[in-house]
Amino acid sequence: MIIRVDKCNTFGIKKCSTNYIQYLPKLLIKNILIPTIKIGERVCYLGRYFDFIMSDKQHKSDIIDSITYLITDIDQKPLHPKNKIALYRNHALTKTSWHFTVANLFKTWVIENLDSITNSYICNG
Repeated sequence: MIIRVDKCNTFGIKKCSTNYIQYLPKLLIKNILIPTIKIGERVCYLGRYFDFIMSDKQHKSDIIDSITYLITDIDQKPLHPKNKIALYRNHALTKTSWHFTVANLFKTWVIENLDSITNSYICNG
């Protein structure tokens, strides 16, 4: 198997007494050091963002940005409100469903953050 160091990163977590901490592991392949993910930063693996505290912040901000962009774009189109709602329901959900699949997002977060964005366009539009 050929491992390409330029496409690799290392992310280390170890147990120190009773706590877990993130550290910068030193792994070498053919005397080449594999780059490490800095402490506090995140890594994307197969579309899922991982950080030490498993916060899902990046997924949440991506969803908010995507929903806001899609809804404002649909709202500017000269369509009947019935057609706009159909686009909101179908297009916006398909564009953001990946984040809901890979991240642990709770119903209360969706209600508190996404409902206000969508309601401002649907109810006032």
